[in-house]
Amino acid sequence: MTEAEVEQRRVRFYGVHDLAAGVFVPRAAELAAGFDSGVELTSVMDALELHNVQKYLEHGLLPISYSEEEAEQLVEQVPKIRSAVARYFASVDNENVAILVAEVSYEFHGDLLALLGQHKVFERCSSSATIPALKAARVHLSEMLTNRSLVSAYDEELRDELLAEPRNAEILARKYLEKDEKAKVYLPGSFTSKDARDLMERYIDDDDANSNYLRLIFYGEGQCRSWY
Repeated sequence: MTEAEVEQRRVRFYGVHDLAAGVFVPRAAELAAGFDSGVELTSVMDALELHNVQKYLEHGLLPISYSEEEAEQLVEQVPKIRSAVARYFASVDNENVAILVAEVSYEFHGDLLALLGQHKVFERCSSSATIPALKAARVHLSEMLTNRSLVSAYDEELRDELLAEPRNAEILARKYLEKDEKAKVYLPGSFTSKDARDLMERYIDDDDANSNYLRLIFYGEGQCRSWY
């Protein structure tokens, strides 16, 4: 199997009731069966994929052809997989974070941020190393702000990132004005109502402002005043 084919088949867990989950069940079982806890992980994508495999096992999503004994053997891999993934992320530091993050494909950004936070990487690594690394890997600011650990660790730096571009006002508009917002957004504690007002005013005056967001802001003006 070529490297491209491997990437295309990377196991993702979309949720117990998501139809896409069934597509990955055979591959998840195959990876769990072949997992060797004695071999250290050297690839961030392997670590992220195993994290997703673990979720399949934890939810009992296994091929229906498996016997009860075969299923139990796979589930016994869960703590071993969890430990291997933990050891991998425990090795992340200022020196290697940029190289590691650069390998992660877009659909795994959420898992990456979750595991970096879970394993205290944001506390261990400086913002000057981590934020540029995430930006270079095309992890958008809106994605970063969905991770409470990241926002807590890099409060003032993320405030500066928010204020750096008028278009970041769209993040505020989605947070406060869109009813179907999918991911919770955490704003830095240092980001004030004055900051929000300044950002929103610069966005409204920006020639590149999205008309859909301008309309959203206009019709939601009453709500806007409650947060800026």
